[in-house]
Amino acid sequence: MRLFYDKFAGGPNGTYGSWVLGSPAGGGVGHLPFQLGSGTITLVDNTTQHPPDPGDTCEESTLKSDCGTVPLARPLVGVSGHGKRLLVADLARVTFNLKGGNGRAVKCSTGQATTFRDLAYCGRAQEGLLPIPMASQAAVAHRRIIRVAGSSHKHTGNNECADGNTCTDDVTRKVTVTFTRL
Repeated sequence: MRLFYDKFAGGPNGTYGSWVLGSPAGGGVGHLPFQLGSGTITLVDNTTQHPPDPGDTCEESTLKSDCGTVPLARPLVGVSGHGKRLLVADLARVTFNLKGGNGRAVKCSTGQATTFRDLAYCGRAQEGLLPIPMASQAAVAHRRIIRVAGSSHKHTGNNECADGNTCTDDVTRKVTVTFTRL
């Protein structure tokens, strides 16, 4: 793979110029496809149960056994250029309400955000992709290792959940990308 800035590559909103993460393709250079990545997901459920009414025969249910941090199971990560100053990251094959992102249903309330690109929780500006500020062209040309990171945080509250209760969601996304020149 080769990282370079191409002033003729398609940028955001029909502009020209973008970073290219180049990989060999058909005798030339193409954009790097999604790659196997690694990461973790942390599920937190801060709901509390109301005390039962006198004479209530319902069983208490504490479905929080899957809350906490677990590694993602074989996620696919995509990183691409988005103009001169940004890269954008995407995460595929991961659903937040499944164990490890693609296993069985979790026993922890996950709110309403279910995917990395859920527009309600990550914004429409980059179509749900996570923006990552990019190093300068000079830095890329002269450094052996380039590490860039991006994050977003959104807290939404007082949403009505499917069961009629009130939900709040607190979604934080973080991505670090490291480029090493060989």
